[in-house]
Amino acid sequence: MTGSDWCHFAVRLERSGLHRDLKGGRLGYEDEKYSYLAVSSSAPGGRAPRLVRSPRQHKGHVRLQLCEVGGLNERVVSRRDGEVYKRARAARWGDRLAI
Repeated sequence: MTGSDWCHFAVRLERSGLHRDLKGGRLGYEDEKYSYLAVSSSAPGGRAPRLVRSPRQHKGHVRLQLCEVGGLNERVVSRRDGEVYKRARAARWGDRLAI
């Protein structure tokens, strides 16, 4: 994790013509960044990492960008990891994934 990394995800939003003109943009869309915040009066149950980007599947392994207790980390899960590999391949952006 570097000083500029933070646990977030981006959503692509369409811009109206007025919005594009006001912001001086050329593209018909804008990528907005969001972060998770969970508040509870009781202690958290599980602290499974959350996927902050879509998993990148490669031959024999999956690369994951995870928001963990210590911050943003990239993990590689290989086919040798068995059940964890199967869950990583089926996981989607925003899911919690116990590794």
